[in-house]
This record gives sequence, structure tokens and C-alpha cells, in this order.
Amino acid sequence: MYGLLDYIVYMTYDLHGQWDWGKHFTQDSCDNGDCLRSHVNWTETTWSLAMSTKAGVPANKLTVGVASYGRSFGMMDSSCTGLTCHYTGPDSTAVSGFCTNTPGYISNAEIQFSIAWDGLTPQYDASSNSMILVNAGNNWVSYMDHNIMAFRKLCYQIWGFAGSAEWAIDLSSFTPDGGMGNGLGTNVNNGVSTTGSGGGFSQKRSGSMPFTPRDQRQACQPFQLSLFQSQSSRVYEYCANNDILAY
Repeated sequence: MYGLLDYIVYMTYDLHGQWDWGKHFTQDSCDNGDCLRSHVNWTETTWSLAMSTKAGVPANKLTVGVASYGRSFGMMDSSCTGLTCHYTGPDSTAVSGFCTNTPGYISNAEIQFSIAWDGLTPQYDASSNSMILVNAGNNWVSYMDHNIMAFRKLCYQIWGFAGSAEWAIDLSSFTPDGGMGNGLGTNVNNGVSTTGSGGGFSQKRSGSMPFTPRDQRQACQPFQLSLFQSQSSRVYEYCANNDILAY
């Protein structure tokens, strides 16, 4: 099919959600599918991309998805927040956001508001390359912040993918214009994004992840030769020289 298409938008988010509950094969080492897992797990994302390129789809036809929203769960035990901890089901008991108004689905703008309003501190989870936020209402949320999104876009650029597609730019921040927008939004092209001004709240963070250009490139390197066989010569060019990108 890829031969008939100009590009493919690969929706690499919603890898996990409330729909996993009660299903045996949806989660590794979790027989009932009811464990707290990130919907934007980095390892699972790279595996899915590798499956596509291994099947013969050129990387330069794949536009890879990034998410400006989180997937939330009502925790079974508020003191247990790790990969082996459980969420309630079958229906979501997560508290709805005041704009999205949907249990289990919350915009980054609402997440940032909650962080600022409630004085919360999200945690960086290295195993999934995600931010995790837990609040007093027993909500567990996984999401991408700006650093994680920038890191992934850079990796997709280095690996020779067509670019990134964000779901969705109207979820990333509140605007002071009554929802009319400023026409800028987020424009993504081959891993490079330009974001317009907007509202929102800065996040307080604990934990850390590499974010210098050199560290970002090195973090991308292990996947390049082992997982991706792209028809784009740029992938091999980047692999050969960590300093090829100019900053």
C-alpha cells in the first residue's frame, strides 16, 4: 500500500488505555491487562516503527505521531504507582479534565494547570521515556512534556523519518483569546517544530533526562543500526557521524 501513498501518519500513542483491562495479551507481565502503563512508551514505539520498516515501508514515508495529551487511570492503590501496580476497571474511575470532560483522557493544558494549581511534581519515568503525574484524587497520568516531545522529534529526524504529527495542537495550552487561536500553533516538518505563543503553565519537574544536543543524538544512536533499515541514505549518514547536525 505504501507505494500508492505520499506519506503515512503512524499514530504512535494510545499504546495503552482503559481498553487494556481484562485482556491477557495487551501488556507484558500483566495477565489481566490492568497494570499502570504509559500510552506513549518509547520502547514499544520504536518496536512498532521497526516492524514497519522491516516490512519494507520506507522510513521517509512515515510521519510519526506525538501526543499533547495524557492517558489517565484510577489507581487501585494510591501508594502503588509502578509498572506492576493496578488500575480500576472495567470502566475508568479517573477524574475528568474540566475541558476534555472524558475519564481517562486529559489534555496537556489541563495537566499543566493541575500541576500549577495543586502544586504537584511530575516524575520522569526513564523506562518508558514518559512523564508520570499522580494527584490526590488517585489519578495516574502518563504524557509527553515539551522535552520528551522535542527528544523524539529529533530522533525521528536522525533516523530519516518524514517528520512528526501532533495530536493535537489545540490540547497543548490555553490561549487568552477565547479559543480563537493565533494562527501559529505548532508546525512540524521533518523533526523541526515552530510553536506559536500561548498560555499554559510551566511545569515543576523532578528527575532528569538528557537534553543537550549531543546527549540527545547519543541517546538516539543505539536504535539506528539495530532497528531501522531505511531507504533514505540520511539515516546511515547520521549513524556515521554523531556531530552531523548543526546547532
